[in-house]
Amino acid sequence: MLLINDSLVEYFSEEKPSLDSKMKLINLAQKIGKRGLTVLGDIGSFGFKRTIDRLMEYESSMPKKYDFTLKAICIYHQKD
Repeated sequence: MLLINDSLVEYFSEEKPSLDSKMKLINLAQKIGKRGLTVLGDIGSFGFKRTIDRLMEYESSMPKKYDFTLKAICIYHQKD
């Protein structure tokens, strides 16, 4: 399964970014019998919007441990 989200929509919608969308994916993956989930997050939208403080808040809000096999890889541009 491949899902591609627009990072500006994902992280800059009217609501604060949360784990809701990722939890829905985790639940779907479990339901269809997958062993885990890998998420590639394009974090460059925070630099584009010049909201590094919001990025730090988002990153620190992420849980340290999950009850499901989840790999989260945040992608940054070297110049950011």
